[in-house]
Amino acid sequence: MMNMYRFVALVTILTYCHATLAPAKEVTVDSSAVLKTLDKSHPRLMLKDKDLQALKKQYAKDKVLQKCLRDVLQQADVYCEKPVLTYRKIGPRLLSVSRACLSRIYTLGLAYRWTGEEKYADKAAENLLAVCAFKDWNPSHFLDTAEMSHAVGLGYDWLYSYLDATTRRKIKAGLIKNGLEEGLIAYKKRWWAQSEHNWNQVCNGGLIVGALAVAESDPRYAEQIIPAAVRSLPRALKTYAPDGAWGEGPGYWHYASRYTAYGLTALETALGTDFGLLQIKGLAEAANFPIYMTGPTGMYLNLADSGERNSRKTLPCLFWFARAYNNPLFAEAEHAELAKRSASPEHVVWYVPAPRKKLPAKDLDRYFRGPVEVAVFRSAWDDPEALFVGVKAGYNQVNHGHLDLGNFELDALGVRWARDLGSDNYNLPGYWDRKKGGKRWSYYRLNSRSHSIPLLGGEGQDALAKSRFIKFETKKSSAFAIIDLTGAYKKFAKKTTRGVAMVHDRRAVLVQDEFEIQKPCEVAWAMTTDAKIAVRKGGSAALSLKGKELIARILSPAGAEFVVESAEQKRPEKTNKGVRRLMVRLPEAKGNVQIAILLSPLWKDGNVVKTLQVKPLAEWGKEPQLCQGHYHSEEAAKEQLARFARSYSSLAEWKARAKRIREGIFRGAELLPMPKKCALNPIIHSKREYDGYTVENVAFESLPGVFVTGSLYRPRKGKTPFPAVLCPHGHASRPENYGRFRPEQQKRCATLARMGAVVFSYDMVGWGDWKNAGWQHRRPKVLKLQLWNSIRAVDFLLRSGDIDPKRIGITGCSGGGTQSFMLTAVDDRIAVSVPTVMVSAHFFGGCVCESGMPIHKSDTHETNNAEIAALAAPRPQLLISCGGDWTKNTPEVEFPYIQNVYRLYGAESRIENLHLADEGHDYGLSKRIGAYKFLAKHLRLSLDKVTKPDGSIDESVVVIEKQDDMYAFNADHPRPEHAVSGDKALLKWD
Repeated sequence: MMNMYRFVALVTILTYCHATLAPAKEVTVDSSAVLKTLDKSHPRLMLKDKDLQALKKQYAKDKVLQKCLRDVLQQADVYCEKPVLTYRKIGPRLLSVSRACLSRIYTLGLAYRWTGEEKYADKAAENLLAVCAFKDWNPSHFLDTAEMSHAVGLGYDWLYSYLDATTRRKIKAGLIKNGLEEGLIAYKKRWWAQSEHNWNQVCNGGLIVGALAVAESDPRYAEQIIPAAVRSLPRALKTYAPDGAWGEGPGYWHYASRYTAYGLTALETALGTDFGLLQIKGLAEAANFPIYMTGPTGMYLNLADSGERNSRKTLPCLFWFARAYNNPLFAEAEHAELAKRSASPEHVVWYVPAPRKKLPAKDLDRYFRGPVEVAVFRSAWDDPEALFVGVKAGYNQVNHGHLDLGNFELDALGVRWARDLGSDNYNLPGYWDRKKGGKRWSYYRLNSRSHSIPLLGGEGQDALAKSRFIKFETKKSSAFAIIDLTGAYKKFAKKTTRGVAMVHDRRAVLVQDEFEIQKPCEVAWAMTTDAKIAVRKGGSAALSLKGKELIARILSPAGAEFVVESAEQKRPEKTNKGVRRLMVRLPEAKGNVQIAILLSPLWKDGNVVKTLQVKPLAEWGKEPQLCQGHYHSEEAAKEQLARFARSYSSLAEWKARAKRIREGIFRGAELLPMPKKCALNPIIHSKREYDGYTVENVAFESLPGVFVTGSLYRPRKGKTPFPAVLCPHGHASRPENYGRFRPEQQKRCATLARMGAVVFSYDMVGWGDWKNAGWQHRRPKVLKLQLWNSIRAVDFLLRSGDIDPKRIGITGCSGGGTQSFMLTAVDDRIAVSVPTVMVSAHFFGGCVCESGMPIHKSDTHETNNAEIAALAAPRPQLLISCGGDWTKNTPEVEFPYIQNVYRLYGAESRIENLHLADEGHDYGLSKRIGAYKFLAKHLRLSLDKVTKPDGSIDESVVVIEKQDDMYAFNADHPRPEHAVSGDKALLKWD
């Protein structure tokens, strides 16, 4: 069940994202060389003949691709019956005609190329001739020109061999006159080439296709347009950074992103290069945005000028993203939509088969950073009745933006309860006048009065306001985000903050606003909804919609009541018929004001969350948190490591971070301040002598009366001081073969002793002698005790004076691997570490001894086991990993991160990874051999003493002892009377 939950980390935002972005790194292209790699044949755009043939082979065995072709051919037949396109503007736009032409050309062109039926080519050519005869393509609204250039350029290229010379000449002449010539003018005079929103990608992408279509005969257009477009595109593409969000919302995400795909595909197929544009930060993650922004109802988190009730539909460019970045998640998401809806030609052009393997579960929560930040939370995927809430920050001047900073939307029980009304009519007077006091903000749907946000003094947000997330946190049972909205309400409040949380095992949502009112005013809380609302005395309201019910409760301030108002408007604005506003109004508020509203669906089990402790937003997330088991998805772990990596860029910055992590581990394990060390009072007896080594049974006190027990292996000969190796064991629990008694553990310890090391193999709590005394492993705070025992084990080794304090190593498997990297992280006396099959960024250990205390996450630090292992730097460390457990990604994920830390020290040669892809979770021979060689190298052990003439490692002389002979306490050596026995005994530090 743990795999159902995906956790990202507590994030305290240190940067402020807003409209003024850092300049994009300019990509330059030499105009004289741009066409040197041009494929001069046709078709060369989007889908070359060789790619078409590959698709036809795939078609024979792929039912989804067969379905896509059926859908395309069916639509092509419809277009064959439609009259040709005519010049018709709607308001200032010819855009509907351009888009109709684009759809027809893709559909009819693909149908012809696939089937060879000339009726499709005839109809496509007829439409191309018609639009090329237009007086213009409306360059005053250049989107119209760009989309038409795309359509005509594609048609010219795809139908080139079918068209006769006269028809080709007419189509090319129309493309040049109405498209490419206007494009050359536009790059000199039009603003869109400098813009950071969808116009940039659409205009550049459309002109790229048009210019490349005629590049062999009329190269001057491509020689000017391609370099200009490649310089311009990064301005928009950089706004996907760092996580793929799009400031204009999910509706315009598709428009911008598909034209990005068109443009880059055309460059690649015609020229064989994308000029490095694919590498722009954030673009690889961009396809996550529509996936995560889709609620269980299928509706998007509807920010900006998105269509009313805008919902997830097919997005063929997700196939392009899947191909471009080898990300099967994007393909899987689009296949799910194709199962429900018709395909488009682009689905065929960019087709990616469905993933064969089951992919890791998606994160329940996702935080998208960037100019317009968004956070979304859900209780489950693949449940249409799941709870979902999303909230946005950003800046009000973003293109297509509304005055809606902090707006939230909520799904539950298959219903959208809190919703954004979407855009209004683009042709309304002054719709694009978004300056402060501009006409745009007089329209209800665009101003603050329609959104689910606070209102102060009856006024909307400042049109120039900016906001940011200041905290984001997600864990198994809850998640939240906090937004600083101060800039939006500065006329009345010194500070304004909103928190949105999913609470009570993800069964309810809390929306909490806090204000420092400096100018007394009315404070209003609002939620826009389609539901019918029944207000009840005592601060609650019952919302009903589609036969479902949600209860809203005012948790703060005491005595406040809900009121219901209408969101309906008069024409020419959209009327919002039946839409209501659930409101809380606090007249003449002043000083510190808090409004906390609990929104609780009435679930099928009849339960509804009725109450919740209200804490100030400043206290949210301050309690330490446990990160246990499969705490992250594999993808989330990668993202967390990437985020960690961005937090430092120098050795000094890493050392500061490392210090915080160590302090967080000590504090989480309740070892800060460090307990006072008692006398060890060692007990050593029953020495056995074997070939090259001896074994003794030992015990020492880590705390008064608390005895750590184990086996001490020593070389029979050698010069002092000896190197030493600690060997903690893992969780194998078969009575006949467990803990330090396991044959593989005995072989490892004895072999290392024969190589010249003093080796201490010690019992974890609840194993060996501990178990005989009634101790249980899963006792509270066992992590604290075991880590302390390991620290004292180093003291035990050093007590005799014959151990070299600069040559102490540690190695263990599984839970012993956790002890290995954990002790190395907090005790710099460990000189060499070999954690085996345990260093994972997404798996935090399945036992309380590894993750039962908040060592990974608190209000002062956040880390994971890969980063804890990195704290060993610059000391030598070997990560042993395998393909059969949670370390399967080590070569690609954990090791590169740790290697980068070592690189800061100039110590790359001291970190290694032995990855055994075909092996499982154990400390088998191949893993032991790797450890022997590494420890021999860095502790100066004699590997030759255990090496056969053929070069293989000889463990055959090791005697596997019986358990009864290995106990520290027995009839001849009883446990001391003052020893703490039994798991019920409390320690002084408990």
